[in-house]
Amino acid sequence: MPASFNTIVALRRAYSFDLAVLTELAAFALAAPITLPRLCSVCACSDFNACMGHTGPCSWVNDNLCSRCFVLEPDDRIAIIADAAAEQGGAA
Repeated sequence: MPASFNTIVALRRAYSFDLAVLTELAAFALAAPITLPRLCSVCACSDFNACMGHTGPCSWVNDNLCSRCFVLEPDDRIAIIADAAAEQGGAA
């Protein structure tokens, strides 16, 4: 079941995510002819909502990996993905 607008607003207060990216993903799910936004495959940061590394905002290392996650050890990457899945009630 899709989240309600009120749920999305409440989540946005607790977690940093870009509403523009969420809108694009929702439009894509409804078969709108759009290009999907670029998201990091580990932390899900985007072109519009960069995560912060030790030296400032991240940049892109390749099509789906930001510079902050690129320097993480593989176990740390897995932990980030597992934490995100647990927050969503799923499994990694």
